[in-house]
Amino acid sequence: MLMEATKRNCLKDKKRIIIKIGSSSLTHSETGELNLTKIEKLIREVKKGLDEKNIPYKNIRTGIMIETPAAVMISEELGKRVDFLSLGTNDLTQYTLAMDRQNLLLKDKYNDHHPALVKMIRMVTEAGHKSGCEVYICGELAADSNLTEAFIQMGVDGLSVVPACVLPVRKAIRSSYADEANRPEEAVKEK
Repeated sequence: MLMEATKRNCLKDKKRIIIKIGSSSLTHSETGELNLTKIEKLIREVKKGLDEKNIPYKNIRTGIMIETPAAVMISEELGKRVDFLSLGTNDLTQYTLAMDRQNLLLKDKYNDHHPALVKMIRMVTEAGHKSGCEVYICGELAADSNLTEAFIQMGVDGLSVVPACVLPVRKAIRSSYADEANRPEEAVKEK
């Protein structure tokens, strides 16, 4: 119980800082809306405390990580409660394929271009836009320039990549817009 209270206080301190500086707040979805409900309550408490002390703050953009097939299936409902959805493709791939991505014995079977995963990305993008929020992709797939054009065609709003991958992804984005008349309809195929 003490550990849970300490964890809650640390989280509250982090949210207070985020709200003060007006940054974005990203929450992990786990499998449903319970965690999001707790975070929303915590944000309300922090804002109320800042209001009571007359401490100015900025409104923040909130988002939730979509990292499990369960979160994919309720992404439209989650999207109605946040400003953005962020597809965590490393965990989503692992949980969808039921394979540990770091297990060398499964290396040849692990397919991060699996049609089910691509379909889930499309589902979340459509659900997010339908519910009025933006959709981003992070993780190794965001940096896969072989999929950049497909992500653009799906309507993904942004890709979060490590600094070393910015230039190759930027090049892929420019290339995909270079000749829109010749953009393929079917940009993603199974490896």
